[in-house]
Amino acid sequence: GIRWDVAMLTRHQQRVFWPGISANTGVHWSHELLVQFQHRLHWPSVSANPALPWNGVLIRRFGGRWDWSGLSANPALPWCMELLLDYLRDWDVDRLEQHRAALKGIISLGPCDAELGFYLAALRRQQ
Repeated sequence: GIRWDVAMLTRHQQRVFWPGISANTGVHWSHELLVQFQHRLHWPSVSANPALPWNGVLIRRFGGRWDWSGLSANPALPWCMELLLDYLRDWDVDRLEQHRAALKGIISLGPCDAELGFYLAALRRQQ
């Protein structure tokens, strides 16, 4: 198959269907690629793409571009309490509910499902 990386996308940027590239998990995703093509990418698709090299720096760098509903549903994010708290007002709580099992282990209130429910309810009130 085609190796979609910075060089290939640079050569074909006028002919590429950017929403399709943005959702493609076979792209060689890198911080450089995101920076170079940030004005062409379809950010709702990028936000939901589990193949990106997800980390806190990446999320912070493109904070104004993310589709938070897509991010909230993305299982590949490096889920941790810091990430949840840093973007408290941005998360789509209904989408976060999809990660209840994963989030249960990181909520500092404890592993109790009821406590996670209280946290998510509090988060919902903040929005």
